Amino acid sequence: MGPLEGVLGLAGYRRQLRARIASWISRESAPRGGDEAESGPDDVRSAERAVYARYRERLEQLNADDDAGMRVWASKWLARGKDLRGPLAGDGAVAVLGFDSPSPAQWRILGRLVESGRGLHVAMTYDPATELAEVYQGREPLRSRLIDLGLVETALPAPSRPAGLAEAERLLFAAGPAGGHRIGRAEGLAIRGGPRGEGSARVVAREVRELRDAGVPAEDVLVLFPAWTEDAALAVETLHAWGIPATADAGEPLRNDPGISAVRLAASIPLEEWETDRVVRLLRHGQVRPPWPGEDRLSLATAASTIKAARVFRGREAVLRGLDRLRMKHKSEDVEYRRAESARGVAERLFGALELLDRPRRWQAQVAELRRVARELGIDDTGEQPVESWCEALDDHSDTLDRLGRTNERWTWSSFLGEAESILNELEAPSARPVPGSVRVATVDQASGATAGWVILANLAEGTFPDRAAVQGLLGLRPGEPPAPATQAAYAGEMLRFLEVLGSARSGVILAYPTTDEKGQELLRAGFLDDLLLRMDDRAKGLCHEARPRLHAALLDAPDLSGSAGDARVRASALAAERGDTSAIERLAATRAHRAILEGTAAALHASARRQRGTDYGEYEGLIRDGAAVLELDRHFGASRPFSASQLETYLSCPFQFFAKHVLKLTPVEERDELDEDYTQRGSDLHDILEKMEARFLHLEGEPDWLAAAEAEVERLSNVEPANATDLDMGLWEIQRTRLIETIHLYIHQRQKYQEEAGHRFAPRMLELDFGSEGAQYPMLEIRDGARSLRLMGRIDRIDVAGEDQGARFRVIDYKSGHAPSPNEVKTGEMLQLPLYAMAVERIVFRGEAATLADLGYWSLKSDGYRPISFEDWENDKLELIRHVLSLVDQLRGGNFVVHSRREGCESFCDYRGVCRVRQVRQAGKRYAWILPKLSAQARRARKAAKAVSAAPGGDA
Repeated sequence: MGPLEGVLGLAGYRRQLRARIASWISRESAPRGGDEAESGPDDVRSAERAVYARYRERLEQLNADDDAGMRVWASKWLARGKDLRGPLAGDGAVAVLGFDSPSPAQWRILGRLVESGRGLHVAMTYDPATELAEVYQGREPLRSRLIDLGLVETALPAPSRPAGLAEAERLLFAAGPAGGHRIGRAEGLAIRGGPRGEGSARVVAREVRELRDAGVPAEDVLVLFPAWTEDAALAVETLHAWGIPATADAGEPLRNDPGISAVRLAASIPLEEWETDRVVRLLRHGQVRPPWPGEDRLSLATAASTIKAARVFRGREAVLRGLDRLRMKHKSEDVEYRRAESARGVAERLFGALELLDRPRRWQAQVAELRRVARELGIDDTGEQPVESWCEALDDHSDTLDRLGRTNERWTWSSFLGEAESILNELEAPSARPVPGSVRVATVDQASGATAGWVILANLAEGTFPDRAAVQGLLGLRPGEPPAPATQAAYAGEMLRFLEVLGSARSGVILAYPTTDEKGQELLRAGFLDDLLLRMDDRAKGLCHEARPRLHAALLDAPDLSGSAGDARVRASALAAERGDTSAIERLAATRAHRAILEGTAAALHASARRQRGTDYGEYEGLIRDGAAVLELDRHFGASRPFSASQLETYLSCPFQFFAKHVLKLTPVEERDELDEDYTQRGSDLHDILEKMEARFLHLEGEPDWLAAAEAEVERLSNVEPANATDLDMGLWEIQRTRLIETIHLYIHQRQKYQEEAGHRFAPRMLELDFGSEGAQYPMLEIRDGARSLRLMGRIDRIDVAGEDQGARFRVIDYKSGHAPSPNEVKTGEMLQLPLYAMAVERIVFRGEAATLADLGYWSLKSDGYRPISFEDWENDKLELIRHVLSLVDQLRGGNFVVHSRREGCESFCDYRGVCRVRQVRQAGKRYAWILPKLSAQARRARKAAKAVSAAPGGDA
């Protein structure tokens, strides 16, 4: 390859080289240096010529030829024939159409026809007018050669066409200043502009619809694009949406087919170390329909979400182990356990289908594996079977390898896929068959020579007419410097190509161009379109030119561009909402096709209006009014239902979040990137480490050796590595391990400071204490106030005790690896966990003992350690707390799930932001006022708290 290695990856380069090689073959002359038709660095062009030589050698070795070579061969075979009547069928005259850029093969046949004595007619595009000499300069040598062969020239009369179109064709490229030859008529000409993309597609669809409404047959409308792009595909899609049948003569790349995409994704999974994200994408792919018993699209999507929730980034065994962990975690939860169980079964079947791929095999065996995967995953079961088309092309390649003596060569799965992808890049999906009564859509080159009553030439943006490549050689010319002949010929060819489009229409041409891009910035028109507008006088231009730089989102300013049923509904709804004009929506609602959809729209508008009316909360902001639903809530969350403190805090923070999470049981879709930190897992690891460290000294009477404990935990972490870990897994684990070690060392510092400030009065008594859960040592906490009751369960990180001899005092500690709540949040009853835990310790753990609460607090692992919060009147605070908690549960059981979050900006991070309407509620000025208690909690520095304990009756001196 040499110098070509640097350009092979450039977009379109392979196609360009292929066209260059075909041109060399058609010219029947080996490429040589110094050819002015070539462009680019000499070393690259030299390498291309070497590739061409190698290519021809390989074709000879195969005893084969390509399509350009077959044309040359066929011309020579026909030219050797004594009688051309047989091969060309019949004895009459032969007509040769479009003889504008003949190859040597075509000249050879033409010469043989002249010699045969048969009648011969050759048609070519040419105009002898001197003012058009620049346009037809490339045709003059061809015309002279045909006359030299003995052909007699006959000028055909120009067809009768609308005056404006005829003037445009005659005057557009006429020599002399634009002002000297003005186009004064507009008949047969229309120039339309609209925003790029959807706007331009709507403009094209409107023009087609108006022609059809005027009685023009669909077969007499031809829509052309300079090249097939996304804009062309969007125009076809818009025509279909407007109910206009259209057939596109577009060779879509086969690789864009959804079935091909699914097979490529599946085939890549073993090569990408069984990356979880790829597995999830495959299971969610609509083309994957495996014939596995009991599995359907919903179960596959559920399995994908469950695998994502396992938080394993790659590795077949690692994914299965992650699902096993989920099963154990949710063993007591029937629904979640069955989901994890089902997901593991799906993963096993999928891995079983893919695990044999990554092995060396012969080419044909690898093709068979590709077919097997498509079959086992239920891909390509439609009638078109694009995957089979790909495999057939791979079979053809297998035949080529056999003829090259490479039958027994073994291919790795990676090298096979790379070669198969290269072959796929060259394949096109079959074009749709023309449907009778449909408008044809094609590129200019595809429709070369075709005529139609009306031609719409769309997407005339800068760089289309003339093509950028044709004007490249003109850009570097100095004033007065003549262009190279090849450059001049290329530009003349573009002018002639544009005139041929104008000449292909019998009744009229519509030229469409994009006015602005997606950001509203003005775009330049095609150069020839600008030339045409400059040639037109103001009257003609005013009659035929219409442009819109922008469109209203609901097309309120462009009813003529709302052609689909969806467009009509959107516009009618916008008219009703923005202008109060309900006539359009009433008219649509009267029809069966629109009514069902508009009923949903009406319900949404009704809900939105109710949210914005007044400042009181209603049924559309989370207040459940249905009596049966309230009774069901009261039954489900009744006295026998245990709560956790975190659930109550969630309800107090945002009732609607509680509703989504604990009533509807919606499971958020986790889209965490593999490099994102898992804060939940990190917090769990920290709790486990701190528990083990503190447990070492739980009953130690002497001085704890915290540094030794830290070293032991660091050593334990260093000896634990993920099994079957990839390099990325090891890197992430090393980062996580380093952060844990840093936190351990910081905790040791905090712990020593805590011990110095508290002296020997406080020491851990219990760690990670469970109460209320299945198998826990202690029962649930029962909270009662008359007939109202609540059962509470939880897990307390740590309980420290002081002064056991003269009446114990305890403190409840909660570790926080992230943000620690403020004392004021505890004082107002917004953070309930620690006060409720203190009540549980007092009533359950120290039941019957003379133990009182000293204080409670959060231990900030990333800040300054323990922050005590004490209560001046704990006995009254407990009564306030009981009333507060039971009031919350009463509201919950009564169906109060108002959309009210205490955290501003929650819509940017909440797991349930996709189903919440908090912004609408806030814009309406709705605020929900909680009746919060005022507890006697106050923050104290740790040293002051220790002194207070010491000075208190019964405290240690």
